[in-house]
Amino acid sequence: MTHEEDRLKVLTKYQISKLPESEFDLLTRVAAELCHTPYAFISIVDKDTVWTKSAYGTENTETSRAEDLCNFAIQDGINLTIENLRTHPISRNLPIAKENSPYQCYLGANLITSEGYRLGSLCILDDHPRILTDVHLQLLNQLAKQVMALFELKIKSEELAAAYLKMERLANYDELTGLLGRRAFLELLEKQIVRPMKAETLYFVFLDLDYFKSINDTYGHDAGDEVLRQIGEKISFSVQNKGYACRFGGEEFCLLIFDSNDDSFQEFMESLRLQIAEMNIQLATRSINVTASFGVSKMQSQDSMNIDLLIKIADQAVYEAKKLGRNQVVYHTQTNK
Repeated sequence: MTHEEDRLKVLTKYQISKLPESEFDLLTRVAAELCHTPYAFISIVDKDTVWTKSAYGTENTETSRAEDLCNFAIQDGINLTIENLRTHPISRNLPIAKENSPYQCYLGANLITSEGYRLGSLCILDDHPRILTDVHLQLLNQLAKQVMALFELKIKSEELAAAYLKMERLANYDELTGLLGRRAFLELLEKQIVRPMKAETLYFVFLDLDYFKSINDTYGHDAGDEVLRQIGEKISFSVQNKGYACRFGGEEFCLLIFDSNDDSFQEFMESLRLQIAEMNIQLATRSINVTASFGVSKMQSQDSMNIDLLIKIADQAVYEAKKLGRNQVVYHTQTNK
């Protein structure tokens, strides 16, 4: 990989937005005012173009890389100083030095990463030829470092935000199945119970895979994890627009379903039971079938219910389903006792 390819890769890592941002606009204004020039730019050298991140005294622009002074500055690795753009050999044939251009004087300080890659420049321009001193260059170099510090800060902020989202997901979702985790599900259930209920009935479902221990014992825990993953995927797809699902622990899953009447809910449950029983779960060396036992408790607007009771009733129902031969749904009717 060439140095330029490495530089472009680093530039991509910074994910610099072309949208205006006040922090950068402040730095270009400070650069212009400290150096007593009417114009200042933060320019980024991309693969084929040079575009303006921030501009003071004029509009943001995007030009061909071959026709932009900033491109020459990063190639030579120098802070480019041109007292008269129309006579200097580097600039006199570029669009910036044409008769109708307002720019006649240029000073640019490179934007340099900690690895030494030059991403662009912070530059000041004047509308008449003038001598720019070492003081101007020192000021511009310090401000260029501030631009890079701001780019670095934005990367760190984005990394922290991404890390927070990852931690939040790990805290709220089961890593294996992608379903809600137990804690997040119980918090959601608590909110649903305490809020005023509408016409729909709230159904709480315990789903326990049948003979799951024998799958782990026979085929290994990796196979067991694959079964859980595929079952979780099936459940997630089935409950879309109907409610919520979680992996409660081990081979246990919980559903929170909202429906308008018992008949349509029972149709949904029977459909889910059959879908799981008919799944052909592919493992590394073979395919297997599994079934599940379901226990259901429900809560209507007139019911007095708490989470512990709702879970206890569904747990009793799934235990009854196991006793009756597994692979079936048991509905518990004692919801408010």
